[in-house]
Amino acid sequence: MTWSDRVRGLAGESEVTRQVYATGARVDGAAVVTLARVFPDPENGGSFREVARLSGCVHEELARAGFNLEVKQINLSVVQPGCAVGLHVHPEQREAWYVLPGFGRLTAFMVDLRAQSPTCGTMNKVVLGYRDTLLGIPQGVLHGYHNTTGQDAVLLYLTSHHFEADPESSSYQEGRLKPADLPPELAAQLPPHMRP
Repeated sequence: MTWSDRVRGLAGESEVTRQVYATGARVDGAAVVTLARVFPDPENGGSFREVARLSGCVHEELARAGFNLEVKQINLSVVQPGCAVGLHVHPEQREAWYVLPGFGRLTAFMVDLRAQSPTCGTMNKVVLGYRDTLLGIPQGVLHGYHNTTGQDAVLLYLTSHHFEADPESSSYQEGRLKPADLPPELAAQLPPHMRP
Protein backbone atom coordinates (compact mmCIF):
# COMPACT_ATOMS: atom_id res chain seq x y z
CA MET A 1 0.00 0.00 0.00
CA THR A 2 1.37 3.43 -0.92
CA TRP A 3 1.60 6.48 1.35
CA SER A 4 -1.32 8.10 -0.49
CA ASP A 5 -3.48 5.00 0.06
CA ARG A 6 -2.64 4.88 3.80
CA VAL A 7 -3.59 8.53 4.46
CA ARG A 8 -6.50 8.88 2.00
CA GLY A 9 -9.53 10.28 3.81
CA LEU A 10 -7.72 11.06 7.11
CA ALA A 11 -8.17 14.79 6.58
CA GLY A 12 -11.39 14.76 4.58
CA GLU A 13 -10.77 16.14 1.10
CA SER A 14 -7.50 17.84 2.11
CA GLU A 15 -4.22 16.35 1.01
CA VAL A 16 -1.91 14.91 3.70
CA THR A 17 1.77 15.28 2.84
CA ARG A 18 4.74 13.54 4.37
CA GLN A 19 6.71 15.23 7.13
CA VAL A 20 10.34 15.38 6.08
CA TYR A 21 12.91 15.48 8.89
CA ALA A 22 16.08 15.55 6.80
CA THR A 23 17.85 18.89 6.71
CA GLY A 24 18.33 20.70 3.46
CA ALA A 25 21.22 22.93 2.54
CA ARG A 26 22.59 24.94 5.47
CA VAL A 27 22.35 28.72 5.22
CA ASP A 28 25.76 30.07 4.31
CA GLY A 29 27.64 31.14 7.44
CA ALA A 30 25.17 29.48 9.85
CA ALA A 31 26.08 26.77 12.35
CA VAL A 32 24.10 24.19 14.28
CA VAL A 33 26.03 22.76 17.21
CA THR A 34 24.88 20.10 19.64
CA LEU A 35 26.15 20.90 23.12
CA ALA A 36 28.86 18.41 24.02
CA ARG A 37 28.99 18.96 27.78
CA VAL A 38 25.56 18.05 29.11
CA PHE A 39 25.29 16.34 32.48
CA PRO A 40 21.81 14.93 33.17
CA ASP A 41 21.42 14.20 36.88
CA PRO A 42 17.87 12.99 37.54
CA GLU A 43 18.91 11.23 40.77
CA ASN A 44 19.89 14.58 42.26
CA GLY A 45 17.01 16.55 40.82
CA GLY A 46 18.15 18.24 37.66
CA SER A 47 20.76 18.72 34.98
CA PHE A 48 23.70 20.95 34.07
CA ARG A 49 24.71 22.20 30.61
CA GLU A 50 27.61 24.25 29.38
CA VAL A 51 25.99 26.62 26.89
CA ALA A 52 29.12 28.58 25.93
CA ARG A 53 32.80 29.06 26.75
CA LEU A 54 33.90 32.66 26.16
CA SER A 55 36.91 34.95 26.45
CA GLY A 56 37.20 38.70 27.02
CA CYS A 57 33.55 39.36 27.93
CA VAL A 58 32.71 41.72 30.79
CA HIS A 59 29.11 41.89 32.04
CA GLU A 60 28.46 45.63 31.82
CA GLU A 61 25.36 45.90 34.04
CA LEU A 62 27.04 44.00 36.88
CA ALA A 63 30.16 46.15 36.48
CA ARG A 64 28.07 49.32 36.80
CA ALA A 65 26.73 47.87 40.07
CA GLY A 66 30.30 47.35 41.33
CA PHE A 67 30.49 43.60 40.64
CA ASN A 68 33.19 42.87 38.08
CA LEU A 69 32.64 39.62 36.23
CA GLU A 70 34.62 38.62 33.17
CA VAL A 71 32.33 35.92 31.80
CA LYS A 72 34.15 32.83 30.60
CA GLN A 73 31.25 30.42 30.61
CA ILE A 74 27.45 30.39 30.36
CA ASN A 75 25.65 27.45 31.95
CA LEU A 76 22.08 26.30 32.30
CA SER A 77 20.69 24.06 35.04
CA VAL A 78 17.22 22.62 35.42
CA VAL A 79 16.29 22.16 39.09
CA GLN A 80 13.36 19.90 39.93
CA PRO A 81 10.80 20.86 42.60
CA GLY A 82 12.03 20.43 46.16
CA CYS A 83 15.67 19.95 45.15
CA ALA A 84 18.58 21.95 46.43
CA VAL A 85 22.27 22.52 45.86
CA GLY A 86 23.85 22.75 49.28
CA LEU A 87 26.33 25.38 50.36
CA HIS A 88 29.54 25.25 48.38
CA VAL A 89 32.40 27.61 47.60
CA HIS A 90 34.75 28.47 44.75
CA PRO A 91 38.17 29.85 45.76
CA GLU A 92 38.56 32.15 42.72
CA GLN A 93 35.37 31.80 40.67
CA ARG A 94 32.75 34.57 40.60
CA GLU A 95 29.22 33.81 39.40
CA ALA A 96 25.99 35.53 38.39
CA TRP A 97 22.68 33.63 38.71
CA TYR A 98 19.47 34.35 36.81
CA VAL A 99 16.27 32.28 36.93
CA LEU A 100 14.26 32.68 33.74
CA PRO A 101 10.93 34.40 34.56
CA GLY A 102 8.05 31.99 34.11
CA PHE A 103 10.36 29.01 34.64
CA GLY A 104 10.16 28.51 38.38
CA ARG A 105 11.83 30.18 41.34
CA LEU A 106 14.86 29.44 43.44
CA THR A 107 15.71 30.70 46.89
CA ALA A 108 19.43 31.49 46.80
CA PHE A 109 21.60 31.64 49.92
CA MET A 110 24.98 33.35 50.32
CA VAL A 111 27.01 33.03 53.52
CA ASP A 112 30.10 35.17 53.98
CA LEU A 113 32.69 33.47 56.20
CA ARG A 114 35.71 35.23 54.65
CA ALA A 115 37.85 36.25 57.64
CA GLN A 116 38.95 39.60 56.15
CA SER A 117 35.50 40.59 54.85
CA PRO A 118 33.61 43.47 56.52
CA THR A 119 30.44 41.34 56.18
CA CYS A 120 31.93 38.14 57.69
CA GLY A 121 29.14 36.25 59.45
CA THR A 122 26.41 37.63 57.16
CA MET A 123 23.84 35.57 55.28
CA ASN A 124 21.76 36.83 52.37
CA LYS A 125 18.65 35.09 51.04
CA VAL A 126 17.43 36.15 47.58
CA VAL A 127 14.42 34.79 45.65
CA LEU A 128 15.26 34.44 41.96
CA GLY A 129 12.68 34.14 39.17
CA TYR A 130 10.16 36.41 40.86
CA ARG A 131 11.53 39.49 39.08
CA ASP A 132 14.29 40.03 36.54
CA THR A 133 16.92 39.65 39.26
CA LEU A 134 20.56 38.90 38.53
CA LEU A 135 22.57 37.82 41.60
CA GLY A 136 26.34 38.35 41.63
CA ILE A 137 28.22 35.94 43.93
CA PRO A 138 31.81 36.84 44.91
CA GLN A 139 34.58 34.26 45.04
CA GLY A 140 35.09 32.67 48.45
CA VAL A 141 31.45 33.10 49.52
CA LEU A 142 29.44 30.00 50.38
CA HIS A 143 26.34 29.74 48.21
CA GLY A 144 23.54 27.33 47.36
CA TYR A 145 19.89 27.28 46.35
CA HIS A 146 16.59 25.52 46.99
CA ASN A 147 13.62 25.08 44.65
CA THR A 148 10.63 25.51 46.96
CA THR A 149 8.07 25.58 44.13
CA GLY A 150 6.06 22.85 42.46
CA GLN A 151 7.70 23.28 39.05
CA ASP A 152 11.14 22.94 37.50
CA ALA A 153 13.29 26.06 37.78
CA VAL A 154 15.62 27.04 34.95
CA LEU A 155 18.81 28.67 36.22
CA LEU A 156 21.06 30.47 33.75
CA TYR A 157 24.39 31.32 35.29
CA LEU A 158 27.58 33.01 34.22
CA THR A 159 31.00 32.12 35.63
CA SER A 160 34.46 33.66 35.60
CA HIS A 161 36.10 30.24 35.09
CA HIS A 162 35.56 27.28 32.78
CA PHE A 163 34.02 24.23 34.42
CA GLU A 164 36.58 21.59 35.32
CA ALA A 165 35.34 18.20 36.55
CA ASP A 166 38.77 16.79 37.50
CA PRO A 167 39.51 17.62 41.18
CA GLU A 168 43.24 17.11 40.52
CA SER A 169 43.31 19.90 37.92
CA SER A 170 44.84 23.24 38.93
CA SER A 171 41.72 25.00 37.56
CA TYR A 172 39.26 22.94 39.64
CA GLN A 173 36.85 25.30 41.47
CA GLU A 174 34.11 23.16 43.03
CA GLY A 175 34.48 23.21 46.83
CA ARG A 176 31.59 21.19 48.24
CA LEU A 177 32.22 21.91 51.86
CA LYS A 178 29.80 22.42 54.70
CA PRO A 179 31.87 24.07 57.43
CA ALA A 180 31.34 22.77 60.92
CA ASP A 181 31.95 26.27 62.26
CA LEU A 182 28.94 27.81 60.50
CA PRO A 183 27.42 29.93 63.27
CA PRO A 184 24.26 28.26 64.64
CA GLU A 185 22.17 31.41 64.08
CA LEU A 186 23.08 31.28 60.37
CA ALA A 187 22.60 27.51 60.08
CA ALA A 188 19.10 27.90 61.58
CA GLN A 189 18.12 30.13 58.63
CA LEU A 190 18.91 27.41 56.08
CA PRO A 191 16.44 24.71 54.97
CA PRO A 192 17.19 21.57 57.05
CA HIS A 193 18.81 19.63 54.19
CA MET A 194 21.25 22.50 53.50
CA ARG A 195 22.54 22.75 57.07
CA PRO A 196 26.05 21.49 57.89
